[in-house]
Amino acid sequence: MPELESSSAYTGAAAGRLPPHTVSGSVDALLSPTTLSRLTGHPVTNVRRLPFSSVDGRSGGSLETVEAEGAGRYVLKRFSWERDVTMRMSRDRAGRAVTMWERGLLDRLPPLLTHGVVGCAREGDGWAMLLEDFEGHMLPPDEERLSDDENGIVLGALAALHSAFWDEPLAAFERYDLCSFRTRYEAFFPGRTLDREDGRLPIVPYIREGWQLLPELVEPDVADLVQRLHADVTPLCTALARYPRTLLHGDCHHGNIGIIARPDPRVILLDWAFVSLGPPAADLGEYVSIGVMRLPSSKEATIELYRRLLALRLGERFDDSWWLPQLELAFLGEFLRLGWNKTYVAAHGESEEIRQRERREIAWWCDLARRATRWL
Repeated sequence: MPELESSSAYTGAAAGRLPPHTVSGSVDALLSPTTLSRLTGHPVTNVRRLPFSSVDGRSGGSLETVEAEGAGRYVLKRFSWERDVTMRMSRDRAGRAVTMWERGLLDRLPPLLTHGVVGCAREGDGWAMLLEDFEGHMLPPDEERLSDDENGIVLGALAALHSAFWDEPLAAFERYDLCSFRTRYEAFFPGRTLDREDGRLPIVPYIREGWQLLPELVEPDVADLVQRLHADVTPLCTALARYPRTLLHGDCHHGNIGIIARPDPRVILLDWAFVSLGPPAADLGEYVSIGVMRLPSSKEATIELYRRLLALRLGERFDDSWWLPQLELAFLGEFLRLGWNKTYVAAHGESEEIRQRERREIAWWCDLARRATRWL
């Protein structure tokens, strides 16, 4: 199986068909009553743009509330290479999230998932997306734990996503300009992207200090492993390419997730900038790593629940011979991406209890990283 890299460029004409959705030529055209009536299926008589009522996106894109009389409230997200750090970190010069909508990839998500995209537009050298307003449905902030049912709903939706695109040929994704799996890792490595973003992204000093602290908080063998793979992540990418691949959301932390509970549960997945191809445990690893204090039970229980849900959907395609190596390798990859967060909190947490908690977390991830080396 080839290394997991980004797809080539695509045009609708080259594929012999027009894209399933039309990107408006401007934000004004997108938000016109005529366009909104067509996109929402409701007659829109008047449109108002208001300041967004919550915290602005951390990536640098700007958000506004859109009130469409006759069709309800929406959120307008405007972004460009210059304004949006996520685009730069994911090497996205083509408006990847817009491309996914325009060319129909989001239409293929299983019914358990919703992306919320209503319409898109070009805006100068950037883009705009009109999204459903999911206020009241996103997962609660901070460290409020999910219920067992909520955790199961989210994991079930991830299993549905991963099984829906299971081991499809690489050619099937060429027209979507996905993020390469290597880029998804390297975006958070010390140096490179982070050096370019210094002074533009407030979190960069925290990431840099977290990586600087790592040798003080882990055993020398793990520090050496992380340093070597930060210098060249090829061995990890090559090892993971031996196992089945699927479509990954790529940024699967709790801030991008919501649940619409009624009438039938659906999971909201926002911000597809890091969408890529890789092993299913990559999404699971970020969900567990970033959201560990949100889980209703242990990491092991959450991993096992996802394994059962994925196995149920894949049937005979599921095999424990690939499950364990891709799990351990993908979790090693998440430690390479996000270990800085755990080391920073272990050193600077608000209380001794929090600092000790993060040191235990680091020990768990270090043990897993050591086990993963047998598959490299």
